[in-house]
Amino acid sequence: MPVPTRGWYTVQEAAEELGVTDSYVRRLIRGGEIAAEPIGARGYQIMPGTVEEYERTRSGGQGWDKRKAADYTPSKAAQWARAYRARKKGAQAEAQAGQGEGEREQAEGL
Repeated sequence: MPVPTRGWYTVQEAAEELGVTDSYVRRLIRGGEIAAEPIGARGYQIMPGTVEEYERTRSGGQGWDKRKAADYTPSKAAQWARAYRARKKGAQAEAQAGQGEGEREQAEGL
């Protein structure tokens, strides 16, 4: 059984570096998106430059970086979710404002 080479990533280290789960890194390895050498039945050693390359080429267009781009337009689902949260927050604010008025009237004896 091969022994992990110094300087190479384990699946756990690669997952931590990319900010994803171990199982997602294994899926990337099986899909050929990250090059790795098998170690034993389940282990992998990941070549040093492949994690950085994946991070540079693939993950730059996702998440927060993508949403900060000037030409970003949210999906229909994201637009709906944003509008829903705004409506819900407005309804909660109205309910709290209504409670505050009722308490003041009771304190004044009205």
